[in-house]
Amino acid sequence: GDKSKDKAKGGASRAGKGGVVAFDQVAALRERAIQECCGVINLAQVRETYSAVRFLAEHLPLEDMYGLRFPADEDPEETGGWTPLLLCEALAEKRGYHLDR
Repeated sequence: GDKSKDKAKGGASRAGKGGVVAFDQVAALRERAIQECCGVINLAQVRETYSAVRFLAEHLPLEDMYGLRFPADEDPEETGGWTPLLLCEALAEKRGYHLDR
């Protein structure tokens, strides 16, 4: 009886600490994304831009603002809708950007 109570308490405290760490990581990513969008961080120092795109897409209708169409070769149910990568690819395609391979 006592072991199960101790186990439950220990599991809850570990899960609680893990939840706090995860929240702190999410908050840090959001803060960095805001700094990237505002130009506080030099773009040459940004290695991963999709967090900023995700942040903007959560707060603005980017696909409507840029007149983007969801790619015909993608399944919105499978991808969960627009992803930062799909937004970037659709905008690049609309503007005629491409990589020679």
